[in-house]
Amino acid sequence: MDMRLRIITYDSMTWDNFRSELAHYLKRCHKSNFVTSVKEYSIIEALWNRKAYAECFYVLALYDYFTGHTDDAYEFYRKNSLKNTLFPLEVEMIDRIHGNRNEKDTMLLVCKDRLLSQEFLKYNISEYVSDEELAVWIN
Repeated sequence: MDMRLRIITYDSMTWDNFRSELAHYLKRCHKSNFVTSVKEYSIIEALWNRKAYAECFYVLALYDYFTGHTDDAYEFYRKNSLKNTLFPLEVEMIDRIHGNRNEKDTMLLVCKDRLLSQEFLKYNISEYVSDEELAVWIN
């Protein structure tokens, strides 16, 4: 198993660090290696067993986006989601500073129009991936 993938799967880290590490992995290994590694190393199951539910759903959303939901092996996980919507730290901080939900509401509106973001929203994860970054991951 790739060292970065091992860290993502088995080490405890902040939510933003997890997202960053996974993005770096995807930039280097691309979609096909990601999909193969998720299955080969049982990453979704490992994250679930660690009770790293947000991370599990994040990987599952990416996996489903890349594969088009063709794998029934993850139906158990797809029936679940986080209780509360998870936002990136910077969105949380801006709303705390201003004492409102404007950034969260704006992010949710933007995410509803993007296919990958819709995958994340199924699990109550608010995530925006730019077209440029997604192109690097896919190719």
